[in-house]
Amino acid sequence: MQGLTIHRGLRLLAACVAATIAQFALAQALPAAASDSVGMSAERLAKNTTEMNREIAEKSFPASPSLLRAFYRRMMKDLVSQALVD
Repeated sequence: MQGLTIHRGLRLLAACVAATIAQFALAQALPAAASDSVGMSAERLAKNTTEMNREIAEKSFPASPSLLRAFYRRMMKDLVSQALVD
């Protein structure tokens, strides 16, 4: 009985991976435009880019890789436990 549950979980995981790959394969590239032509200031964007790069270099960026890793682990744990319960 447990073997069937594991297979169901693996099928769910395979379906999620396939759906993700299909989404990226079918996604269209966004059109490029100059920042001024869409109402954004090139100077402010450059300043924001500089600030974000500084925060990342100082490792003070809120979405650090460790937070993303923790979120991913929690998400996968929830998906696997749901698949095993079904």
